[in-house]
Amino acid sequence: RSKLMRIIALVRSKNKFLERFLKVSEEFLRPAALGDLSGVEAFSLSRDKMIKVMDMYDRRIEKECSELSVEQKNQELIVSLGVELDRKDNLIQKIAKVDAEIMQIIEQTKTDLTKELTQLQKSKETIGKFKSTWVSHSGEEIDQKL
Repeated sequence: RSKLMRIIALVRSKNKFLERFLKVSEEFLRPAALGDLSGVEAFSLSRDKMIKVMDMYDRRIEKECSELSVEQKNQELIVSLGVELDRKDNLIQKIAKVDAEIMQIIEQTKTDLTKELTQLQKSKETIGKFKSTWVSHSGEEIDQKL
């Protein structure tokens, strides 16, 4: 019975951690939705650490479950864990939704930056053509400081 309670406690703890994971994602999404991606590196590092902690929870839960006897792996375990597993599934769905929004913002920002870089390159090429045409027609020398 105590092993079952430990498993339930571990799943509850992991769910609390998933709630923190969701909160971190939502906190990053707010400024990101307004175009501020300055916190992306800190956000990424934070999430990487959180994922490692959740992996540790998973390994511990798996270990505890593997030590249960056949009699302990019954309907009681499924019923006892049902609420927490439903809560976990709900949190994961919310996290996936926020992640999809974050990825969409990052992809749009990447697309916008690519367009801007392309336009800058075209402007640079146009200026280069103008300078080479102007110098050859005017007989002037180009200022090397440009």
